[in-house]
Amino acid sequence: MTSTENELGHDFWSSKFYDQGRTPWHKQEFHPKLKANLGFFPKTTEAKRFLLPLCGKSVDLIHLYNFCSKWTILGVEFVEQGCRSFFQEQNLEYDVEDKQGGLKIFKSKDGRLQMFCGDFFKMDPDLIGGTVDYVWDRGSLVAISPSKREQYMRVINKLLSPTYVYLLSTIEYDPDVRGGPPHSIPFGDVNTLFEDAQIRILENQVLDNPNDLMKENLFLITEKSPKDVVSYWQGRWVEGQSQWHSNEPHFSLVKYLDKLKDGRDNLTIFVPLCGKSGDLIYLYKQGFSVIGLEGVHCVVESFFKDHDLEYKKEVLPEIKGFKYETLDGQLKIFSCDIFEMQPGVMGQVDAVFDRGSFEAILEEDRPRYMDLMTKILATKFRIILNGYEYDNTVFKGPPRHVDHKVVEEMYGNLGKVEILEATENGTQPQRFNLSKMTKFIYFISRERMEN
Repeated sequence: MTSTENELGHDFWSSKFYDQGRTPWHKQEFHPKLKANLGFFPKTTEAKRFLLPLCGKSVDLIHLYNFCSKWTILGVEFVEQGCRSFFQEQNLEYDVEDKQGGLKIFKSKDGRLQMFCGDFFKMDPDLIGGTVDYVWDRGSLVAISPSKREQYMRVINKLLSPTYVYLLSTIEYDPDVRGGPPHSIPFGDVNTLFEDAQIRILENQVLDNPNDLMKENLFLITEKSPKDVVSYWQGRWVEGQSQWHSNEPHFSLVKYLDKLKDGRDNLTIFVPLCGKSGDLIYLYKQGFSVIGLEGVHCVVESFFKDHDLEYKKEVLPEIKGFKYETLDGQLKIFSCDIFEMQPGVMGQVDAVFDRGSFEAILEEDRPRYMDLMTKILATKFRIILNGYEYDNTVFKGPPRHVDHKVVEEMYGNLGKVEILEATENGTQPQRFNLSKMTKFIYFISRERMEN
């Protein structure tokens, strides 16, 4: 058996690392990625079980143990030395229970922190006392040989409760340039391994490595939603198929900004499904308060990094996402499924620039979209809306067909609808096997209502 094939064996890790005091993966502090995303693991009045597979003597165990008294923290580790070292270094009294098959359970006196020392591939709910609700996989999946990943996932899937939350950290590099562990796991492989789950990329970071290009990815994996459309757009961004994106402000925003302002400068302007659009930075530099909303988390991270904007980031469990905000509070981007947004979280807006949001959502979701708009718009508002009309028996989008009659009906319930432009869109139709596409730019407004 080669060393690669034996990477999940006691001898490999004990002789190569522990016996020589070489544990470069071990960190002395609470892992910053876990700490920053703890909000995705709700504190509840009910007991929860939190698994850290192949945990070594990670201090994440003790931090999670201290964080919530309702959590039972479960580690799985091959090397007994790692288990004993953890309890000794944390000054925790513990008992050791011997099980069949060479398994040992190291357990704190109150039973809330347990480390299972044995073969990970033999773990099952009966052995560890039930299924688990939360998982932090920082160095486990990347540690095992790629040939054993399907076997690993069979174990994981047996251990997960139906409403699990799984935080996964991976690394990605060219395996022809270097080898593991840690092993490279491309985004597509994560999709395959967790094919029945909902996957969100929280971070997609290029590491500063002079020898070869390496990326560190962080995924939030949960039970699959029956209407998960964010995954489609996430895949487009990750695969470099974001042809709609531009770093420059859209011409219709620049051209009709005065109509959007209506003589006012102190406005809050909303840009729905904004991506990392140049519209955001343009409005921000114009001095407006800007609110963006985008479903793909790593795209929002990229926006702030691309523009060297310092920001603070907050997990908002109520919208299953984040709020990113510049230090001056003038620019906020909420990162979540737009239909998880709550008006009370977002607040009221004076104007909306909708370059590609209404035309991106599914037709059946338009009533929900309009319900959000109704709740967040100030009594006096202005909207610039872009949309295409075309033969939707030939092409289904996106961008989706937006009939001007639909706009007049749906937005007409909010205010006055005007068509600012209706132009055939040059050579664009050929991209979609269409003979014609007409681009409409609408202006929707409502004056302050009388009491």
